[in-house]
Amino acid sequence: MNNTQLKEDHAKLEKLLKSQKDSHATKFIHVASEGAYRDSCEKISNTYQRLCEVGEQLGIMYPVRMK
Repeated sequence: MNNTQLKEDHAKLEKLLKSQKDSHATKFIHVASEGAYRDSCEKISNTYQRLCEVGEQLGIMYPVRMK
């Protein structure tokens, strides 16, 4: 991948992560299905991991997230 594609992917992943976090925060205010909650957390975690991988190629470092 070239630098331009990496920057575009990075921007898309940042937007996706923000969207997933916002959705998660509004959906799970009250007690909900534990399985759905864990699935949502897993999606956020996977997106964050992809963001870290793309960011690393661009020289952007992110903190390690503990599960």
